[in-house]
Amino acid sequence: MSTERRLIGNPEVMSYRNMLERTARAMGKKRLVFSVPVFSLGLSKLWVGIFGDSPPQLVSPLVESLKHTLTVSPELAFKEKEIDYQSFEKACEVALTETDYPLMPSFFKTKGVKNTVRSIQRMPNKNRHSALWVANRYNIWLPTFFRFLINGKVGKNGDLGFYLLWGKKPMLQLTMIPDRSDFERQLFYISGGWLVKRFDYGWLEFREVLDSRYIISAIHEFVPRLPWIVYINTQAKLHLWVMNRFKKYLEKKSY
Repeated sequence: MSTERRLIGNPEVMSYRNMLERTARAMGKKRLVFSVPVFSLGLSKLWVGIFGDSPPQLVSPLVESLKHTLTVSPELAFKEKEIDYQSFEKACEVALTETDYPLMPSFFKTKGVKNTVRSIQRMPNKNRHSALWVANRYNIWLPTFFRFLINGKVGKNGDLGFYLLWGKKPMLQLTMIPDRSDFERQLFYISGGWLVKRFDYGWLEFREVLDSRYIISAIHEFVPRLPWIVYINTQAKLHLWVMNRFKKYLEKKSY
């Protein structure tokens, strides 16, 4: 059994603007569609949610995809069997004449936390290191990079803590999640530290993407203890600078 990834997608390529124009023609409507020189992610989500009467869980992935080229890579394209794809106009016709509509998904408002952090960096991985290797190197590299300021310590239960040289309480503590980690993805809960406001919410991950040509380093749902305005002008900028330095470190590593 093959374990290679394959993507299925219509070879017909169009821009979002072209898609809107063709959809209007299929609906028999005249619509003026034009481009604007700026792109505001937040504003786009707002007006799509309002005028489309759609919840943010549906709007957000759609609007964020506008920044990316969503075409099938030739290397990953499904070639094992020829597929007779529908044209875009035929797909519109089917959608517009359908009478048995599926039920819209229901979403419930969750009691989230304001001012959570999501920080994602893509790092070249020219030596095809595994996510496991990269995560281990990060845990070794960070205290070495800040050798006069930070100590890295592994606790009895395997937790990894980063301490200021004179501190007894970690400024950041990571707990690995073995059942959700493998060679291609390493996942850690942000489980403690005086830089953290909430210990049951955020996580750090290292993930291989695009046939291991890149490593994604990402922090999700991190809740900082610092006031938000202070955080975004200090700790956030320091984190980005550190990850850029780590990226340069990985580019030099050949083993």
